[in-house]
Amino acid sequence: MVPIRGPEVFEARRRRAAGTIAAVMAVWLLAVPFLAVAAFFTGFTLPRAAPIAAGRQAEAGRLILALAVVLVLLPGAATVIGARYRRPIIAGLCGLITVVGLAAALLLVPAGMADLGWKATPARIPAPPTPSRCIERSGGDTRCPGG
Repeated sequence: MVPIRGPEVFEARRRRAAGTIAAVMAVWLLAVPFLAVAAFFTGFTLPRAAPIAAGRQAEAGRLILALAVVLVLLPGAATVIGARYRRPIIAGLCGLITVVGLAAALLLVPAGMADLGWKATPARIPAPPTPSRCIERSGGDTRCPGG
């Protein structure tokens, strides 16, 4: 017997998709504060205290990068599921949360990379070329160095 494909099947999938979105966003609501608090307390020092150990700083960097990934990945997945199963309000709300999370992640990633020691090296600016021939300047004499 062949299963009937119709609106009933799509509605059942649509209801399951709503449950999946709710579960994904519940995990997001729990994971974001947990990772933020854990990263803060792992890498926090008072201004005049001794610097934290490299291992703790690296752990804080890993937690910050995990926070950045969770801020974008989970609401992004909920957005895709909502759009796929025609839940426009849920998809729009999760899309907005994804964009805000992406903005926060763009601010967090450099801090996490710095804590892990992955510092970007600035581009080396070459030294200005030295003149190889005589250059006359206005208002001055025309004597050239070396002769």
